[in-house]
Amino acid sequence: MVPLKFITETLGATIKWDNQIKQVNVYLYSTELKPEEVINLYCQFLSGGQYGMAFGYLNV
Repeated sequence: MVPLKFITETLGATIKWDNQIKQVNVYLYSTELKPEEVINLYCQFLSGGQYGMAFGYLNV
């Protein structure tokens, strides 16, 4: 397992914790990402592939 913070910061994204609703939000270019989109982007990044923006949200 890889910490979510490491993946998002490696991709240039940011994460924010909403303590009121106990939710993590991931932002890449002001767009929230789904967990599988973060993982897919990270895998493409590691393999040297191209990656772009994704749309959605991450609930924890």
